[in-house]
Amino acid sequence: MDKYRAKTAYQQADEANTYDAARFVSAKGRMTDSLEKKAILKALRYVPPGARILDVPCGTGRITEFLLNLGYRVVGADISEPMMAHAKKALAEHPSMEAFYLADAESLPFKEGEFDAVTSIRFSNHVPPEIRLRVLSEMRRVSNGPIIISYCNPNSLSAMKRRLKALFRRPHAPWNPASRRTVAREASQAGLRITRGYAILPCVSETVVYVLEK
Repeated sequence: MDKYRAKTAYQQADEANTYDAARFVSAKGRMTDSLEKKAILKALRYVPPGARILDVPCGTGRITEFLLNLGYRVVGADISEPMMAHAKKALAEHPSMEAFYLADAESLPFKEGEFDAVTSIRFSNHVPPEIRLRVLSEMRRVSNGPIIISYCNPNSLSAMKRRLKALFRRPHAPWNPASRRTVAREASQAGLRITRGYAILPCVSETVVYVLEK
């Protein structure tokens, strides 16, 4: 499989240990966390509690835990063992947490239609456009229902600020945003279509949570 930053950047324990604190502890981080979860909750409107969901990548378990607390049965998968170790420690005793798998999103170790839905948050912007089709195709293969996935909107105020900063300072990591038109095209190539989309803070935030269905 191709190598890109999302596969290598989170393999160190130090990165995993500081991941949540660096992103979700400040006032801005807490607001972002809350807004993302509200958008995901809207996207889950037609996925009944008790449904079986694959969360990939599950990371440290932030969204995995949110899904569990909503009453879903969840399987977590991630390519980073250090990141997943945090989720395992926090959620291993949760009665609806089924299992964790060390897995590559381009080649998921699950059967066709094994899950009622798939969630994938804060991942697509780390994946090169030429790879995203493989990932979407795999998610489509293992899901019997919707794929709830976030993308970064290149036309938002936050995206404009990001581009402006990049003129003066080398970006910390590759950034792969996608407009709604791009998401629709890539989804179509994977045999999916956009049925709903929720910007967590319209026109301001980059993050849009889409519902893709067969």
